[in-house]
Amino acid sequence: MAGTDVTLPNRDGFDPTGCCLDADWAWGNFGGLDLSEAFARFCEDPDMYQEDFMFMGSAAFSYYFPVIERYIYESQIVPESEFDSEVEAMWILAHCINSQFTEQIRFLRQAFVIGLRNLFVTSAITFHATAKTSTNNNVSMMPGRNYKID
Repeated sequence: MAGTDVTLPNRDGFDPTGCCLDADWAWGNFGGLDLSEAFARFCEDPDMYQEDFMFMGSAAFSYYFPVIERYIYESQIVPESEFDSEVEAMWILAHCINSQFTEQIRFLRQAFVIGLRNLFVTSAITFHATAKTSTNNNVSMMPGRNYKID
């Protein structure tokens, strides 16, 4: 199963904030289990365990994602049935995955904005420092472009 090269998450991997009861519950259900054990546990009662993937921390989710991925690929959904519990499970798992990625995207967006700001500030400082020390008043921030500083 994919993901076996990743370290088994500890309690902090399930609840990085230390104050999420749902993440604590997920730790109680999956903490310390390898992927095979976690898959077996999940298949015992997917309706009971599916939301654990929404609330576990990103380290735990990254490790245990192959469990829900395998479940999705191996599920037998009956398209014409009036009520299929696997359809509901897929719907909830889709929301779990979306929740995890939405949180990661929010984090990455913040990191990108901070990185972009730092790049801009560094470039501006370099540009102005170069402009002040230039002997011929020509400054280049990009190859092939010179700016005349008066």
